[in-house]
Amino acid sequence: MKAYWIARVNVNNKESYSEYAKRVSSALKKYNGKFLVRGGKFSILEGKHEYERNVLIEFPSFEIAKEFYNSEEYQKAKSFRDGKADFNGIVIEGINTESVLDLYFAINTMLQLNNKERIFFVTNLHMTVAADTFFYNYSK
Repeated sequence: MKAYWIARVNVNNKESYSEYAKRVSSALKKYNGKFLVRGGKFSILEGKHEYERNVLIEFPSFEIAKEFYNSEEYQKAKSFRDGKADFNGIVIEGINTESVLDLYFAINTMLQLNNKERIFFVTNLHMTVAADTFFYNYSK
């Protein structure tokens, strides 16, 4: 399941932060992270938000996001940011959007079938879900 690193930042030293950002970009490749938001226009809808910059990075999993943060590459990059930017960061586990899309397509397909075809389709879908659940639970 994908995970997202959410950071809110106030930059105090643009030169150092620029070096930090450059090093983070190259380190992200190793961990298959990708920027979804990097700065950009935003609007406060509710509550307080005392940061000038927002960053959202997608990782393949929660564990990989934490590995990235603790990695030697990131810690070296972070040394350029420490003391030169106010930083608030979290990692949060996302929802499994593939399952939601799979369910949507399954329902959509089922609605286009006649009764006999639906029974066959639902039986196969149930067996697939059961197999996926078994392998997910026992592959850890």
